[in-house]
Amino acid sequence: MTTLRIDVVTDGRRAEVNFTTDWKIDANRRDLTINAMFLGEHQYSNKFTLMSPTEVVMQILLSLFCTLFFKET
Repeated sequence: MTTLRIDVVTDGRRAEVNFTTDWKIDANRRDLTINAMFLGEHQYSNKFTLMSPTEVVMQILLSLFCTLFFKET
């Protein structure tokens, strides 16, 4: 569960925020970590979708995952 926010004023640690429904705006305010990725549950099934509105984050994490777990022996 998360709330989607826009930082109005921030000192880097605390922020005054407005709320939004736009996943991409929220992802862009987050740092370049897994924090900018979201797992969404489909309403009528037990399936989940991994969302990365900033696509760059997804590519970096996918490359790292493949490097760590699928290295040649």
